[in-house]
Amino acid sequence: MKNLIVFFSLLFFTLTLAAFAQPRTTPQERLKMLKERLSLTEVQSVKIEKILITADEKIKELRTKGKNNRTEFRDLMDKTNQEIDKVLDEKQKAEHKKMIDERKNRSRQNN
Repeated sequence: MKNLIVFFSLLFFTLTLAAFAQPRTTPQERLKMLKERLSLTEVQSVKIEKILITADEKIKELRTKGKNNRTEFRDLMDKTNQEIDKVLDEKQKAEHKKMIDERKNRSRQNN
């Protein structure tokens, strides 16, 4: 009986952690979202994919070094968004800024 209680307690704990874990989007998923929302050209898509892959590698590097400093992650995200903006035209930049603002507002509402 004790084993059963321990098993279900661990199962509940594991499922609870999984429910609260933030899903990470891959560079390809993020690129797909940007393609749809910003109507990217093929040339823009290739350039932005490289930017997103580089940023993802840097994020993984920070995590493996045990650096979970939110400021570093934010700085990296800001730099990535600035690099993406260099590839976009004016209309796309405006829509990209709107996307960033929406993400920030969702983040504030969740905190």
